[in-house]
Amino acid sequence: MTAAGWVNASLLLLTAFGLSKFVIVFINYLSALKLSYRFLRNLSIVHDFTLLTLVPVLFVVFGLTGPQLLLGSTSIFEIWQQGNATSSIVALSALNGMAVIGIAWWIRDALRHQLYQLPRQTKRVSQNRLDLIQLLSQDLDASGPERWLARLPGNEQFQLDIQTLECSFPELPPECAGVTIAHFSDLHFRGAVDLAYFRAVFAEVSRLNADLVVFTGDLLDEIERLDWLTETFGQVNAPLGKFFVLGNHDWYTGADTIRPELAKLGWQDATRGPFCIERGNSAIEL
Repeated sequence: MTAAGWVNASLLLLTAFGLSKFVIVFINYLSALKLSYRFLRNLSIVHDFTLLTLVPVLFVVFGLTGPQLLLGSTSIFEIWQQGNATSSIVALSALNGMAVIGIAWWIRDALRHQLYQLPRQTKRVSQNRLDLIQLLSQDLDASGPERWLARLPGNEQFQLDIQTLECSFPELPPECAGVTIAHFSDLHFRGAVDLAYFRAVFAEVSRLNADLVVFTGDLLDEIERLDWLTETFGQVNAPLGKFFVLGNHDWYTGADTIRPELAKLGWQDATRGPFCIERGNSAIEL
C-alpha cells in the first residue's frame, strides 16, 4: 500500500472512531426510553453489530471499492485539491465532518472525566480493587456470546472496585457523625455472569458493615433471574435501613414484580418516601 493509501486508511479509522460516538449515544438514548424488552434486546444486537462492522464497511465501501482509497496513490486531500471529487468522496467527506464532531465529543467527555472535581464536602478518597476470581479461587466464567470477551487480556469484568469517600456535612446533627452509607448499582442480572460472582459482590457489601445501604437501579435484564435476589440482596443488613431505586432496565423486565420481592427481603423503595431515619435523638429525611 502506498503512502497515500496509509493516509486514507488512517482517515477511515478516525472516521469510524468518530461515528461510533453517534451510534453509542443514539442507542443509549433509545435504551433509556420505556420500550419493549424484545425491541431493546434487538437494539443491543444492532449496537454491537454496528460497532464491530463500522471499520470493515468503511474500508470496503471507500477503500477497496468505489474510490478505492486504499489501492490508489492519491490521498483524499489531493483528490479535493485536484477537483476530482466524486459522489463517493463527497459522501465520505460528509461522514468525515460528522466524525470530527464525534471525536471532539469523545475528547470532551474524556476531559470532563479527568478534570471532574469531587464535591467540596469530600475530605478523603481511597480505593481498593479486588480480583474476585483470585479471591474465590474459582472460575467466574461468563456464558453466551460474552464468554470470549471475558477471556480477552485486560478485561476487568471480574475486578471489583470499592471506593471510599469520607465527607463532612457541618449542617447535620452531631448524632449523625460517622454514619456510613454503602452505595452500588447496575448489577444487570441476566445469567451471562455466574451467580457466584454476585454472591461475592454482596459479601463485600456486607463486609463494609454500613449503617445505610442504597441500590440505585438496573437490577434485572432477565426476569428469570428474580430467584437470585434471596442469595444476594437477602444477605445484606443495615441498622438504618436498606433502600432501592429501580432503573430503566427494570422497567421492561417487570418493576411491579421486582418491588415486592425486594420488600420481602427488607428493602424499601426510596421513591415511596420520604423516610425518617433516626439516630440517637436526631432524625434525617430520605
